Amino acid sequence: MGMEYEKIHACSNDCLLYQNECEDLDECSVCHESWWKKVRLYGPMYLMWMYLFERYVKILKAYFKNRNRPEGCVMESYIAKEAVEFCSEYLSNAEAIGLQNKVDSDGATVIDFRKIGYKNDPFILATQVKQVFYTTDPNDLELSLVVLMKSRDIRDGEGDADDCNCIPSVSRGLTPVDEVDVFDDDDSNLVRLDVEWTYGTRSGGVNRDGIDYYNNLINELLSNGLEPFVTLFHWDLPQALQDTYGGFLSPKIVDDFKDYAELCYREFGDRVKHWIPINEPHIFTTRGYEYGSFAPGRCSPWLSPDCNGGDSATEPYLVGHNQLLVHAAAVQVYKTKYQNTQKGQIGIALNVPWVVPLSQSIADQEASNRALVFTYDWFMEPLKSGSYPAEMTTYVGERLPKFSEEQSSMLKGSFDFIGLNYYSASYAANGTCKRINPRASTDSCVVHLSERNGTTIGPKAASDWLYIYPKGIEDLLLYTRDKFNNPVVYITENGVDELNNGQLSLNDNIRVNYYADHLSFVQRAIRKGANVRGYFAWSLLDNFEWADGYTVRFGIVYVDYKDGLRRYLKDSAKWFKQFLL
Repeated sequence: MGMEYEKIHACSNDCLLYQNECEDLDECSVCHESWWKKVRLYGPMYLMWMYLFERYVKILKAYFKNRNRPEGCVMESYIAKEAVEFCSEYLSNAEAIGLQNKVDSDGATVIDFRKIGYKNDPFILATQVKQVFYTTDPNDLELSLVVLMKSRDIRDGEGDADDCNCIPSVSRGLTPVDEVDVFDDDDSNLVRLDVEWTYGTRSGGVNRDGIDYYNNLINELLSNGLEPFVTLFHWDLPQALQDTYGGFLSPKIVDDFKDYAELCYREFGDRVKHWIPINEPHIFTTRGYEYGSFAPGRCSPWLSPDCNGGDSATEPYLVGHNQLLVHAAAVQVYKTKYQNTQKGQIGIALNVPWVVPLSQSIADQEASNRALVFTYDWFMEPLKSGSYPAEMTTYVGERLPKFSEEQSSMLKGSFDFIGLNYYSASYAANGTCKRINPRASTDSCVVHLSERNGTTIGPKAASDWLYIYPKGIEDLLLYTRDKFNNPVVYITENGVDELNNGQLSLNDNIRVNYYADHLSFVQRAIRKGANVRGYFAWSLLDNFEWADGYTVRFGIVYVDYKDGLRRYLKDSAKWFKQFLL
């Protein structure tokens, strides 16, 4: 059934009908016209076959109600394709609003590509749009882990679903089908694409329809002159793996992820030249297993009675450890079996808020360094040396897992580039180490503050955690240059948000200034020798922001959630358009 389907079969429930449920019906379709409108918004339905990894055949069969006919229905999202079309047609025709590019002390524009060898070594400017697909089928055993998080974990999750046409049923949960991050540059084009684990595989088997979808999407991107950067894990763990062995709490995750990664290399690697196996491991680790605010919602009972079990003192380190091993395994299989013929590169994307000492005291300076160690170096140092930072070993002690010699060797140097996600900064002061109820965020013995002497470190954005501090991106790049042997770096996320107040607001000078200032400091870092090759702005479209839901807007394009997702250029989009001329 495709987009041209005209008939609607009525039934008593708002649900998807599986093939074996439709044998006595005249039409096997979608229930109710209201449901069909949602299907029309997100894409068509059609039958799906599963192609199996041999070692998972028995497990997969256990999920079939009718084991002789393992057909099902799948819904795909065409929002990604629409985003590409939007960039190539709508945004390219927009008129510049006449904003002047900033100039530096030399009188050059903030990003003067001629001064940084743009034509010979492209500095790629791109942006991101995050689109989320929602499912309301309670019998879908292949949902991502994030699906089962309660609406309490979404800031606007208790609102009426009718308030937003893009949310069929918040109460049933959510799952991102794909994230496509797009922007068009006349000279150099780049796109970030997240493959959803459950969309490429099903209970250990290959979902051929999902593979075909991503093949078509990648081809569509390339035909539009957009080079894909592909992320394999952006926190969408298959629920079956969480239920079977605890997901990233178990070393079993390594083999399963390796199978999934190799599938992607084999199917897409002839066209994909940049791979990111893991995105923001620190956030997944701390928010999911220390605070319990993200899926799977685990934390110590003393921290929150709403958590789904957990231990905030040990589980974050175990999950972080296994994410590093997953990354290393994914890199190893790529480098040994695919890189030589496919000629691609592979790396990791790490979120790093910058930290400034609260005072010039030695104690506060050491505290700011420890804060970076417990966020950035936690994952970066093992990729450089094969070991955890010495400070973490000292402060965490036996709760910090250890790498075997084989694991250490596999981790060391397991990247071709590093992706850095930078948004904000804070002050750091030396704090008292907590011996009772320790947890990952307090093990560093650092107190994080947003202000000093009554003045914030920078203007506050809509999100509670986001304070605008442009110099931090330069400091981070120079820290990376000096401490980690100046690796190839892509700024894989950078942006600022405003509150979603229900008003159509296109005047976002705060965002224009944010990007102009941050790009200026990126240029300064490049001139000082930082090996920066590209920049992604977050984000092209207003989007779903995890625990914040739709309460904030990060896009340079306004999305009207109450009017069929209509889009309007903000001033920042027009600024970027002129900036790229």
